[in-house]
Amino acid sequence: MTLVAALLGRWRWMALAALFACVVMVRLGIWQLDRLAARRQVNTQLEQRITAERVQLNALLNAGLPSGDALLELEYRPVVLRGYWDYSQQQPLTNQVWQGELGFHLVTPFLLEDSDKWVLVDRGWIPARVAAPSEWEQFREPQRSAVELVEIYGWIRLDQRGMVEIRRRVEAAGLPLLPLHVNQAPRREQPLPYKRVPVASIGEGVHAIAAAQWFIIGGIIVVGLLAYVRRETVRTASGAGMNARSAVR
Repeated sequence: MTLVAALLGRWRWMALAALFACVVMVRLGIWQLDRLAARRQVNTQLEQRITAERVQLNALLNAGLPSGDALLELEYRPVVLRGYWDYSQQQPLTNQVWQGELGFHLVTPFLLEDSDKWVLVDRGWIPARVAAPSEWEQFREPQRSAVELVEIYGWIRLDQRGMVEIRRRVEAAGLPLLPLHVNQAPRREQPLPYKRVPVASIGEGVHAIAAAQWFIIGGIIVVGLLAYVRRETVRTASGAGMNARSAVR
């Protein structure tokens, strides 16, 4: 009996079950690849957004700050804003690492020009050894006076881990904040606080690995079935041959 005949005959129900399981495994693998493609599409959109034309935050606020999905689409957009620093309400965003060294980000409220609205600005990383607020005076932005109108550049971000608590403390001090914050852009010369361009990506996750696993499992099912049926077919044929020789004797 050939292997194909065995699969269509004695082992047909096992073959059908294995075929069904294999189809399920392949479909799961394709589903994971679809999710990977969706993630890559989002990453492409974010990469395009981070290099787009700068948004004028002051003008955007005057026209009416968007909400919902329209606000989500602003994340990672380059932004320019004009206004005034308030160093008295600076807050540390703790547990931040720069090149393997633990520290924190210095977050400073910024009052937008011709407005009563404030926005939190992540000014960059500072080592943990200067954690005392009394030492933060050295990190003020260069300006002629404490009330000088300044223009800064950065990227719009929606609140990430740790920023929610900072927002709560600053709002408790009486400063009405916009529902976003800004990562300040790095300068050509990089003094403390150290700044970096944000990573505009949600990553690819484990979808490629998961897809490969499902395809491998499907292959194992097929190969395992073929090996089992072949072994049983050979064993049955050998047994039949021995019985025939015994009958002749």
